[in-house]
Amino acid sequence: MPNGFSTIKSAALQTVMDSCSRVTPLELENRLLSHHPFCRREIKRCVRELVSAGELTYTYHFGCSFLERSFNRPVRISRRIVLLPFGTTYMGKSDDVLVHLRSGAAFGLGDHPTTRLALRAIDDVMIEKKLLFQESPVHVLDIGTGTGVLGIAALKLGADHAVCMDIDPCAIAEAKTNARINSLSHRIRIDSGTLKNIVERFHLIIANLRYPTLMSLYPDAERLLHDGGLVVLSGFKDIEQDDIENRYIRGGFKTWRFDLEKTWACIVFIQREFRGSRGPGFK
Repeated sequence: MPNGFSTIKSAALQTVMDSCSRVTPLELENRLLSHHPFCRREIKRCVRELVSAGELTYTYHFGCSFLERSFNRPVRISRRIVLLPFGTTYMGKSDDVLVHLRSGAAFGLGDHPTTRLALRAIDDVMIEKKLLFQESPVHVLDIGTGTGVLGIAALKLGADHAVCMDIDPCAIAEAKTNARINSLSHRIRIDSGTLKNIVERFHLIIANLRYPTLMSLYPDAERLLHDGGLVVLSGFKDIEQDDIENRYIRGGFKTWRFDLEKTWACIVFIQREFRGSRGPGFK
């Protein structure tokens, strides 16, 4: 295929990935035409080939068709994490961490920015595992686990044990299935209870939830976190960042990492002054 078609494909894929909202096929064509010397027929052909190759997929909402990035194939999320649909084979790099997920109704298949942000943050935290946790066995709490992807990824990146909680019976069932297909059932507890029933403490707490819940979560995060532990918060908009930071910083936390994707944000807080590596995005 001529190099020009490769350029169109790259531009089309990047346009879809960078868009803050869903993109219809016509909107994609018009955006590409306004920035590149392509013709509409070439764009249509390249979109068809991207869909056939599994790079893009058609989705439907209220009778309207959209083009979105496909997650029905292996997708690299961070430096080490690759998400794979269950049953998919993948030959990656030697240090890749492969997380297998069975498609279902629960949230957390990697197709939403908040999941990807949380996974990247967990990857960065676990890269610093020895420095942050001083060789201690790392226990993780994943609140609102959905598919279980965040807790599973933390275990595969070096954590020792995880408790994953959700109030949705569907999510509980899917998280248990995903723990099993990743051979982690013996190191993960899937719990439908409430935080008030948790008495153990954790080195890493993860919550990919909406803004009001993250704001109200602070007392439990403080109570359940080991000294020097970290909290990964995702699921809120960039305009809500200041409120989230102010709430946790007032309680003695410090911002260790901050990241954005489109209009979504993710913050990692550390519970006390940390004098080691400052990690990406340290303030």
